[in-house]
Amino acid sequence: MAIGRTDFQLSAVHARGASHTTKLSDHIRVELAVGGRNQRSFCEQLEARKGEIASRLGTNPTWVRPAPGRTFRIYVSKDAPIRDPDDWPNQHRWLLDWLQKFDDVFRPLVQNLDA
Repeated sequence: MAIGRTDFQLSAVHARGASHTTKLSDHIRVELAVGGRNQRSFCEQLEARKGEIASRLGTNPTWVRPAPGRTFRIYVSKDAPIRDPDDWPNQHRWLLDWLQKFDDVFRPLVQNLDA
């Protein structure tokens, strides 16, 4: 999902563990991924506002700053039975709620970052 600037992507994910998360169980997550040649600068600017971001989200998201050349991610996650279709409506509602929160919080920040 676009968030108003190149090199930034909002995503809703159903996953069974992943190398960039600490979760090994089935889970859902909403994440902001940052790439591109200005990634380091963008990440530093966002990290400088960690407290404000956590306050506006109402929780402390997970920040994953990988080795150079890899995608920087900020996410919230929740254990979920991703193979249970009866629970999918609950999972989709959670994902939609968090996508909206991430968009509300990050869109104005991302659009005003210095390149």
